[in-house]
Amino acid sequence: MTQNFSGGAGDPLVAQGFGSWTQAVARTVVRSAWPLLRLHLLLVAVLLVPAAVSAGLLFASGFSLSDGHVPDGGKVYLVVALVLVFVSLTAWAGFAAGASVAVVVLDAAGEPQSVRKALPVAWRRCLPMLLMGLAGGILAVVGLICLVLPGIWVMVVLNAALSGAVVVEGRGIARSFELVSRRFWVTFGRLFFGWFVGQALYLVVSVGAQLGASQVHTTTGSWMATVLFGIVIALPTMAAMWFVGLILPTATSVVTYAELRGHHGPGTSTALLAAEMTR
Repeated sequence: MTQNFSGGAGDPLVAQGFGSWTQAVARTVVRSAWPLLRLHLLLVAVLLVPAAVSAGLLFASGFSLSDGHVPDGGKVYLVVALVLVFVSLTAWAGFAAGASVAVVVLDAAGEPQSVRKALPVAWRRCLPMLLMGLAGGILAVVGLICLVLPGIWVMVVLNAALSGAVVVEGRGIARSFELVSRRFWVTFGRLFFGWFVGQALYLVVSVGAQLGASQVHTTTGSWMATVLFGIVIALPTMAAMWFVGLILPTATSVVTYAELRGHHGPGTSTALLAAEMTR
């Protein structure tokens, strides 16, 4: 891994302007898509363990899918199953978010074993990610209820900088506000543009899939052909959902955070961010 801590033009994450930012996001998506896919498949496989245990407890409780009835002797099993599902999903979400950020930073820094080295980072940051995410979510909800604009402001700050502040620096919400405060509208524009591109891409893929299925049914008149085509077209649709829901938001968030770090501390580089994260 490179140890050149001086940022500058051409840095893989620390952008210098909108054009540089869009290029950094695009290159991050290309560079980290495969490592992130491997990471997510690994985490989904791990999640199958508590899912199987919960399903066994649910079966042992005597829960009836038809009417929702649970025998008195099975209610304890049902409660344990629900608690296990909640705890495992919550922990998984915090770990997955931290690991995704770590993979992107390590990939950009030239680390060939990014997935393996991201796991201990995510383990250390899992609880802070959960706590800071919960606190930030409460702040955003309160802001939206009281006044809409403060809620939007909080959501922009959290989406742009919270994951980076927690995973890279080991800090939290206060640091996120510190980074975004002087560049709020620029940051808002970055996030909105990333969201718009993702939604446009998903719309094109989903509408294309629906039109294709309709055309197949009209041409062949066979529901079987339509179903088979739907199965085939489901793959790019699922890929688009994965891209819009996980890959693009992660790349957008990390590059935006890195750009904010660059403005806040001249000389910031990808290598410096990776060094801070793994120390």
